[in-house]
Amino acid sequence: MTTTFCLAGFSGKLLDRDHLGGELFTGRFTRRDIPYDNRFFGNLNFNDGRTKAKAALLESRGSVIVLGQSMGARIACSLMDDPDVLEACPPSRCVFVLTGNPDRHFGGASNVQYSGITEAYSVTGIPDAVAYRVWDVANQYGLAEDYPTDRSVKAAVDNVSSKVHSDYTATFLGDPRNTVWVDPANPNATYILAPTYPLPSIEAKWYSLQRKADEDAKLRPVVESAYSRPFPAPVTKINRMWSTNVGWDADKRGFVTMPKPMPWDPFS
Repeated sequence: MTTTFCLAGFSGKLLDRDHLGGELFTGRFTRRDIPYDNRFFGNLNFNDGRTKAKAALLESRGSVIVLGQSMGARIACSLMDDPDVLEACPPSRCVFVLTGNPDRHFGGASNVQYSGITEAYSVTGIPDAVAYRVWDVANQYGLAEDYPTDRSVKAAVDNVSSKVHSDYTATFLGDPRNTVWVDPANPNATYILAPTYPLPSIEAKWYSLQRKADEDAKLRPVVESAYSRPFPAPVTKINRMWSTNVGWDADKRGFVTMPKPMPWDPFS
C-alpha cells in the first residue's frame, strides 16, 4: 500500500475527494489528510502545515506520496530539501505531486512582477537538484500556476482564472492531451500542463458551445502570445462537460466521448 498525504491550499477545507480524479486515493493508494489552519495566508498558517506534514513524514512507513495544492504545494516544496525528511523518508520510497503551485518555475505567478502573488515563506518552488521525484501539475490558465509572462497582453491577464486554479477534479495525470516535460537542468522534476478549453474568459460567457469554440479560435493565439514556456501548450478542441467523459468537439460540431486517461503511477 502507498499512503497519499494530502495538503490542501488556502480554502479552510480539505482537498476535494476527487482531486486529480481521485486516482491517488483508490486501489493501492490510501488517502491521509494533514489538516492545518489553511483559512488564511500567513507564516503561522504555513508553519502549522509544515510542522504537521514533517511530523507525518518522519513517522511514515512504506511508500509515500506528498500531494500539495497551492499553499500546500509550497509546504511540500519546503520539505524536499529538509535533511530530517530526507533521512527518515528518503527518495527511494517517497515522491511529491504538486498542483496549483504559485512558485512553479515555468508559469508560477510569483515569478511575474505585479501578478498579485509574490514569493512567500522562503519558498521558491522545487529546489535545484532535488533528490525526490516531483511532478508539478498545472491547469492551463490557472491564476497561480499558469500566469502570463507578458502582462501587457490584457486578454491574457484577464483570462487567468481562480476557478481553474482551485478545481483539479477533472484533471487526470494520464490524460493524453497533457503536455509532459522533464526539466533537463533538474531531471527529477517533471512538469505537466493540463489543457483548459475553451479559454476561461470565454467559458464564462453565455454562448452556445460552438460559438465558444469559434471565439476561442480567434482569441487563443493572442492569449498564448503572452506566455513564454519551454514546452508547447496542450492542444485540444474538445470542451469537457463538467467532470463527465462527454465533451463538445469543435471540429466535429457535436458531442464525443473524451479520450480515456491512462492509469498513472508516480512510482513508475
